[in-house]
Amino acid sequence: MRLSASAIKDGSDCLLKTHWKYILKEKSTEPNSIYAEFGIVLHDLIRLAFKYKQFDKEDFFEHYWKVMFEDDFVEKAKKVEKENLIIQNFYVEGHRILKNFRDNIISLGWNNTSIIEIEDYFRIKATEELWLSGYIDIVFEKEGKIYLVDWKSNKYTMSQEDVDNSLQLTVYYFAMQNKGISVDKLGLYFLRHNVFIETKRDDKDIYEKLKTRIDLQEQLGQDNLK
Repeated sequence: MRLSASAIKDGSDCLLKTHWKYILKEKSTEPNSIYAEFGIVLHDLIRLAFKYKQFDKEDFFEHYWKVMFEDDFVEKAKKVEKENLIIQNFYVEGHRILKNFRDNIISLGWNNTSIIEIEDYFRIKATEELWLSGYIDIVFEKEGKIYLVDWKSNKYTMSQEDVDNSLQLTVYYFAMQNKGISVDKLGLYFLRHNVFIETKRDDKDIYEKLKTRIDLQEQLGQDNLK
C-alpha cells in the first residue's frame, strides 16, 4: 500500500474516508476549488523562481504571474466560479503575495542558496506493507544548514503547536533521512502572511508521530473494514 502524508492524516481522522479514497481509489470527479488552483499556480511560479534563480530580476514575478494566471488559472477557475470580478481579485491577491514574498526571500538570504531538491518525488518503505510518498516543495542549504520548507497558500496560518505536530513535516523529515540528508531547519511558509513558522524533528518524533497513524493504515489494509 502506498500512502501520502495526507492519506495517513485522513486515516487518523476517519478510516472510512481513507478506505474509499486510497484503498478503493474512489476519487472525486469534482474540479479543484478555486483556492486550490490558486495555490497550485503560486507554487509553480515559486518553483521556477528558485530553480532558475530569478529573485534578482524585479519584473520576473510580475510578468510571469500575469502569464501563468491567464494561461493556467483562469480557465480552471471558471469551472467553479462564474463571477469574473472574483476571479480577477485572485490576480490582485497573487500579485500582492508574490511581491511581498520576493522581498522577504531576499531579506532572508534565501535567494542565494544551494538548492538540494525542488518538488522532488519520494517513495520510502515504512513497513513491509506500507510505503510513504509525496513531493517536498524545497530543500536547500544556507550557511551550512539544511532547510526544508513547504509553501502554504492557506487563508490562515497555523499555530506553533500545530506546526510542531504536523504529520506532513514529520513524513518529509523521515524521507530526507532515508536519502541520507540531515535537515537542520524545517517548517511551513504561509504565503498570504509572509510568515515562516519553524519547527524541528528528531528520531523520537518520527517514531511517536508516525507509529500510531501507520498502525491505523495497516489495520485498514488488513481488515478491509470487516
